[in-house]
Amino acid sequence: LDKIRPYIQRDGGDVTLDHLQDDVAYVRFTRLRRMHVIDSTFYGGIRDLLLEELPQLRDVRIIDDHLN
Repeated sequence: LDKIRPYIQRDGGDVTLDHLQDDVAYVRFTRLRRMHVIDSTFYGGIRDLLLEELPQLRDVRIIDDHLN
C-alpha cells in the first residue's frame, strides 16, 4: 500500500490494511473527497498490486463505511 498511498493522499484520502482473514486482505479508504475514486483506484491499482506482490492472497476487498 505504501506504493500507492501518495496518489490517494493527493486526493485528500488514505488507504490502510484493515485486517487479513482466510487469505483475504481487507483495505479501508478514509477521507476521500470523491467517492468514485474508490472504485477507480481500487480496481485500477491497489487490488492488482497487492495480489501481485502477495501471491498468498486469494482476494482483496474494500471496507468502507460509505459503502456499507
